Amino acid sequence: MPSLGKKPPEGTRRARRAFLRKIGWAVSALAVGGVSWLMRGRAHQPLRQKLAEENAFAVYVSGPLRPPGSVEEGLFRKRCTGCYLCGEVCPVKAIRFIEGIGPASVTPVIFPGKRGCMLCMRCTRVCPTGAIAPLDESQASEVRMGVAILDKRTCLPHIHRGRCEACFTVCPLKGEAIIQRGLLKPEVVAEKCVGCGLCEEVCPVPTKAIHVLPPDAVERPARKLV
Repeated sequence: MPSLGKKPPEGTRRARRAFLRKIGWAVSALAVGGVSWLMRGRAHQPLRQKLAEENAFAVYVSGPLRPPGSVEEGLFRKRCTGCYLCGEVCPVKAIRFIEGIGPASVTPVIFPGKRGCMLCMRCTRVCPTGAIAPLDESQASEVRMGVAILDKRTCLPHIHRGRCEACFTVCPLKGEAIIQRGLLKPEVVAEKCVGCGLCEEVCPVPTKAIHVLPPDAVERPARKLV
């Protein structure tokens, strides 16, 4: 019968120590990983609260407009992970986030009636997944976020309710995307419009006399703006 006080062989002791070290490393890695995951989650909380769109219904009024450089909608939903980077770098916080479809729980959109896109292209240079293609400011005239639709029934110059050049003045492609005819009446040139939404943002009419709709909404028979 073996003695209870007898030490195990040296090889057995070494194997036991190695096993315990591996257990220790695994526990440490799990602990560090858990803390890191928790910290990342907490770090995103203020950003989520800051960039989350409270009135998601607005997306059905004018939008959703994707940030400039966004790929086709179906592909966009597959690629976007909701990392918030595009919204974080937007200088005017035009990019908001709503419940998404696909890998991301939230996806970036722009509500032009609240804040239009300045076409600075910063968001296009930080997207890590290719949901938004990289562009620079010189390519601003090439993007197609949407198309502005003018409602002449409520536009002030068109109904002879005074002079207003708000949309024309703010348009980054004034004289091309928005032109003026007699009595300073604005007209939208759809082929030139990039859909930045600045015209809708500054329109003084309470219900907005100009709305920016996504490209696919304009290609289909558009519903009447009332």
